Amino acid sequence: MLGFIESPRRRRERENPRPPRPPLSILVLMGLLLINTVTFSFIPMSQSLSMNVTILFLVLVFVPLLFLGIYLATKFGYGIILAGFLSLPGAAVSVLVLGDFFGVLMGRIIIEDIEVRKSIYFSHAKIFQFKDPVLLDDKSIEIIDSQSVLQRPGGSSQLAIVKYKLVPILDKDYLPNDKIGTWAICSLIGVATKCNWDEKAKGGYQVGEPLRSILLSKVQAHSSELGLETWQSPIFLFWVLSPKDKVLRAGYYGLSFLLFLNLFWVASVLIYYNINRKL
Repeated sequence: MLGFIESPRRRRERENPRPPRPPLSILVLMGLLLINTVTFSFIPMSQSLSMNVTILFLVLVFVPLLFLGIYLATKFGYGIILAGFLSLPGAAVSVLVLGDFFGVLMGRIIIEDIEVRKSIYFSHAKIFQFKDPVLLDDKSIEIIDSQSVLQRPGGSSQLAIVKYKLVPILDKDYLPNDKIGTWAICSLIGVATKCNWDEKAKGGYQVGEPLRSILLSKVQAHSSELGLETWQSPIFLFWVLSPKDKVLRAGYYGLSFLLFLNLFWVASVLIYYNINRKL
């Protein structure tokens, strides 16, 4: 008679049946597809971080991927949600480094061997290499910015002072009344008061959009005080010797991190199946 009495556990299982546990190979494959699909879908977003592009991207790409993750969870079990969480740092790496990395490999974001005055016509490029650039160090602008920095995990944050120095870049045959369309930037760390510009460097890579908005407002406010006339939307470059190599190196680190996420997912599934087999 007790066999006909339904326990609360059986009632819950009957009302909310668990998704069937898929074969090991299927779960591993679907998780890898989810992680890498989300990661590489965010590469186009790295080329533009404006608010309109971000909203459009979330509507057209992120929302369908979210529903895809929910569908896969109902089809292959809720364990695949872990793959969804692992795809989030992958998407961040994609936005920060992988977009520029693949852009360099395909030669789409590099502008080489051009005059400085022509750089304003390539605002979407990330890396510039000029013919004969000249840095006007005596016409520099210093900017002090404060950023919130976490002292330790779980601890309080404090404002860190960051100093930037901006220097106009012109061609070797520039005229005194030429407009400034490109600025070199360096960070002043600690007690440093001057930038050690590399004389062999002939270019750099563009700063990120958040920093660019800060630099643009400061340049527009102070350039007239130095007797300079700047374009409405100039380009700001971190001035380094080999900007292409730096982007490629960061991309290799990003790919290594993506490989780690994939291996972590495979190892997690194997451990989960081994534990359930012993129970």
